Amino acid sequence: MSNPEQFDDRGLIRCRRNLCRALAVMAGVALCSLSSAEPVTVDIKSSQKDGADSMGAVELYEKSYALVIGNDEYKKGWPRLSNAVKDARTVADALRQQGYEVALKTNLEAEQMKEAMRSFFVLKGHNPDARLLLWYAGHGETVKGEGFLVGTDTPNSDDPRFKLSAVHMRDFGSWVRLAESKHVLAIFDSCFAGTIFSSQRGTPPAAITRATTFPVRQFITSGDSDQLVLDNGAFRELFTRALDGDERADINSDGYLTASELGFFLSDRVTNLTQANQTPRYGKLRDKDYDRGDFILAVIKEQKLLADKTLSLQSAQTENLLWESARALDTVDAYQVYIDKYPRGMFINMAKMAQRSLMDKGEDAEQQPEAPPRRSIHEYDITAVNNTLYATTTLMARRQPYTDREPVAEIRKGTQLKVIGQVSGLPDAWLQIFNEGEKLFVLKSSTSVKPLKKSMSELIREKKAKYGYNTPEGVSNYQRDQCLRQCEGLSYLSPSRAQEQKMQRNCGRHIDSLQYDSCVKKARKKWRSKKLKECQDAC
Repeated sequence: MSNPEQFDDRGLIRCRRNLCRALAVMAGVALCSLSSAEPVTVDIKSSQKDGADSMGAVELYEKSYALVIGNDEYKKGWPRLSNAVKDARTVADALRQQGYEVALKTNLEAEQMKEAMRSFFVLKGHNPDARLLLWYAGHGETVKGEGFLVGTDTPNSDDPRFKLSAVHMRDFGSWVRLAESKHVLAIFDSCFAGTIFSSQRGTPPAAITRATTFPVRQFITSGDSDQLVLDNGAFRELFTRALDGDERADINSDGYLTASELGFFLSDRVTNLTQANQTPRYGKLRDKDYDRGDFILAVIKEQKLLADKTLSLQSAQTENLLWESARALDTVDAYQVYIDKYPRGMFINMAKMAQRSLMDKGEDAEQQPEAPPRRSIHEYDITAVNNTLYATTTLMARRQPYTDREPVAEIRKGTQLKVIGQVSGLPDAWLQIFNEGEKLFVLKSSTSVKPLKKSMSELIREKKAKYGYNTPEGVSNYQRDQCLRQCEGLSYLSPSRAQEQKMQRNCGRHIDSLQYDSCVKKARKKWRSKKLKECQDAC
């Protein structure tokens, strides 16, 4: 990822100014699981215009292969990395879940890395109907504008044997040309000069057309020249999020995720998250025979339909359960709970009819003055209790524990209830509560031990009231919080060239290289802490 003297204590790797200048970047991600033996079929549009006619389905890929490499254990002067192998294993697992046949290689020496890449592109690439994906995480270096990938046994770039050992990117460009597969995608979580690549800018194509099926060699890198590239797994995490569908990388929402769309997504997300301190670049091989198509990473239409069906089934099961509970209770309040929850539910008309029937029975009784007042034939007992419950819906409180008695109080949903007694001996479970100086009865089925979760609007109102955002003092506090958040971005800054040279001079008293490197790292850390403190004091 960098030369030894440019690796600091935060796991950040500085690329030289001429690194990644012309590097093409493309990363491949699949949002729905596909078996490696299952062909990938796409719908081809006649043009990129909205509403373009379909030209029919095309079987684009027969097989899916991936080579994943992660190097941590560097020797001969290169700093050891912390997350390259871990990231490689995570990426390999994610690709397997998407149907790729994955070969995982870790801590490869230079010759092993060359052989693994050559064999992958030549042997797996022998199938013209396969798609090939490479992930590399490790050190990269530039010597006189030429990019190299560094094996674990590659000597330092000052050693003449470096060029014999490291993987030259011009050789890499030859290997991807040897593959007969139409589409090849390489992802480099490292920095180096990409003289064989051309960067791509602008929004991705608006639709999958015949041009998408043409041969292509696409690439992605995690950073641009002269930048601090994070070695903390952040780039890999965004990649796997898009792969799992946790991020919306299908920009044109046509049901297909292409390499161009993913490159655009990664460039935008990483640039924003690092405040433009790290800007991935994506593009294609600088070759007229391999720069026309687009690597299709995922077909997500089926997955969306499956997710919608699953949610619909779960919702129907929940509604059925609530309806059966309302029928079992057969009370006005029980049916009202269903009506409030599902105003457009499958059983809404039946619920209203049942509720109306129960209410009519109560009115008929009131219209017969000669009849004695209705009394329950059930006797009941009250057991004294002392606890707190919460109303799960709007409660109708009565002076007696019978549903045919006139409600005397309406208790709002979410209200805390002081329970003083529990009724036994009746078909329905009732509670006696103390409400505004009066003892009343409510149905136990409409209460809960835990308080209800507050809505977003209620939380916002409480937060505004707590911090006083509508007052001058609250506005001042909010502005201070925003200022402090901006100060956190200073952790990505690096000292100027003059400050860096001053640090190196101050640490020059150390003869041992390890002590010298440790001294420079501590000086950089102290400088960043000072800048952060100055910013926080200014806020």
